[in-house]
Amino acid sequence: MRVQCAWGPDNQVHFEGYQVSNQCMALVGDECLLPCKDAPELGYAKESSTEQYAPDVFYTDKDKFGNDITYLARPLPVEYLIIDVSFHDNRCLSDSSRLQSLLHVQLPHRFPIENHDVLGETQDFHSLASYLSQSSSSRFLDLVSDFHLLLFLVTNDVMPLKDSIGLLLEAVKSSNEELAQTWKKSEQWATIEQLCGTVGGQTSGPQEYGAMGGPSVPASSSAMWSCLHCTFMNQPGTELCEMCSLPRS
Repeated sequence: MRVQCAWGPDNQVHFEGYQVSNQCMALVGDECLLPCKDAPELGYAKESSTEQYAPDVFYTDKDKFGNDITYLARPLPVEYLIIDVSFHDNRCLSDSSRLQSLLHVQLPHRFPIENHDVLGETQDFHSLASYLSQSSSSRFLDLVSDFHLLLFLVTNDVMPLKDSIGLLLEAVKSSNEELAQTWKKSEQWATIEQLCGTVGGQTSGPQEYGAMGGPSVPASSSAMWSCLHCTFMNQPGTELCEMCSLPRS
């Protein structure tokens, strides 16, 4: 199966999936269909020989008068062997790994994907706090250059940033760290940081990731902590995650 990405006339990204038909796979598997060396858009139905019987293959096309005409598949246009496939994947519109590869970013943990709750990926401020805990070793622009994180910032019910995220989007689009730092000083982001500290994640507030490369403030032993591996919120005083049994650090 192959998926083709194209920019449509409605200024939106469209995905089209297609694959060869079962008949094509059967013909190729039985060595009854051969490629044309000088014409990749054509195939050739093999003729029977003393060593192998090959059934005749036919296809139908319309002539210039609109009549259906049956032709022997010697040659055979490859387009007759391809079928359309419905393609739906919310990760492909702007996959965070694809965006981060453009920025040469390698983060140890990615932000959860939306609508994947049944797969154990939940987008909330617990997972946001856990994700932002990587800030001690990453640039702020690297952290926010994740499509799923940006979508969460825009659509979350607690603090949606739909009307104030334009500057950040421009920073991500142009890979401008200075512009990202300017947006980071906004009141909206300060509120997001406070919310992350409130839910008990490892980010305890603006002081923890306010300075680039500065030391992290350790989470309080009396506060719940978010697992770095599965984002499950654990009770204070435990060193192993109750969900995945992996160590806290």
